[in-house]
Amino acid sequence: MDDEEKRNTPARRGGANGVGVYDSAEDALKELFESFNYWSSQVTATSVQMCYALIGANWVIFTSVGKILQNAWAIASLTTVMLALALNMVSSLGFAEWMRRRFDRADKNRSAWEVEYEREKNKHSVWPYSESVERASIVFRYAKVLLPLASGLMLIIGAFTQR
Repeated sequence: MDDEEKRNTPARRGGANGVGVYDSAEDALKELFESFNYWSSQVTATSVQMCYALIGANWVIFTSVGKILQNAWAIASLTTVMLALALNMVSSLGFAEWMRRRFDRADKNRSAWEVEYEREKNKHSVWPYSESVERASIVFRYAKVLLPLASGLMLIIGAFTQR
């Protein structure tokens, strides 16, 4: 089994003392967390790949800048795909900078970090993140899927309505 298959397949760790396929609830929770991280990174990767494919498809279908500029659907498709790419860049920068600042703050004040951990460890919480980062990540994930899909739909409409 290669690395990708391992990431896409639930871990089969349960033994005589385990329940189902996991040795503990903690193992199952870790599996969910790892799978979420894998699949959410796939949203970004496939979104960018689809954006590049849509740009190429617009050129293949419309063959020139002049023909693209004559078709409102092609313009809308390319504008939407550029918005998706810009969103990918801005969200990546924003999250990276937030994480860097959060890490620096925790690293410089370990005692406060420990206090936060103790306060949050036994309850459902987005910690070590924040509610606003959690909400933003949900919005960006949906946008990374919906914008390229919308661009593709506009491309198809434009292809069938070109003069």
